[in-house]
Amino acid sequence: MKFEDLSGREHFIDIRPSRWPRKNIGEGRGKFQTEVGNIIDEIYPDEIILEEFPCLGTGLYLDFFLPRRRLAVEVQGRQHRQFVAFFHKTKADFKAQQKRDILKEDWCKLNEITLIKIDTGTDEDKIRKAFA
Repeated sequence: MKFEDLSGREHFIDIRPSRWPRKNIGEGRGKFQTEVGNIIDEIYPDEIILEEFPCLGTGLYLDFFLPRRRLAVEVQGRQHRQFVAFFHKTKADFKAQQKRDILKEDWCKLNEITLIKIDTGTDEDKIRKAFA
């Protein structure tokens, strides 16, 4: 599949599911991200769902990517919305987090990918509505 990075370079990447194995809790994903992944599986049982998919040229990754639907899902903890000392040692670290989030948004827009953001703790009904 072809993607463009934010500097205009084209990249081709293999999107076969075997290249993007699903993760378990403790393998770089938490309980809530696992729950969101399970809901996505239920909503789109016949879709390819790739996990930790790279935003090529940025060094960043999407939590979930459904290539045929050009749909990405990001599960976001409160550290994406506010300074959290556990994740950010300084206010500058928090600002850097926000810049990375904007880079992902820009990359998705450039590649015509719809990005759905789900905050940690969102109830299941609201998660399902985000995909409606």
